[in-house]
Amino acid sequence: NTNATVVSRNAACPCGSGKKYKRCCAGKQQAPPAAASLTPADLAPAQNLEKAGRFLQANQLYSTLLLRHVDHPALLWGRGRCLMHMGATEDAAAALSRAAQ
Repeated sequence: NTNATVVSRNAACPCGSGKKYKRCCAGKQQAPPAAASLTPADLAPAQNLEKAGRFLQANQLYSTLLLRHVDHPALLWGRGRCLMHMGATEDAAAALSRAAQ
């Protein structure tokens, strides 16, 4: 299949297990299913919570979306902003740094 996405062995597994790819689906016969594309409709609820100042709820939603859309820059950026507002500056810096990569 020429449309297959290459997954780094140390990246989070696209199957959504939360494990590294090398410890999850790397040894299986078939490649893990690719995560669906993130749409504006997926992102809007978290952004609306953030705009309303509900940073804890927005952060939880961004985190949940990141399980399916691993290392998605928009999600990491939103999560970083929420963490910053919540006073978790080290976690915020890590999320924002990952978003910028």
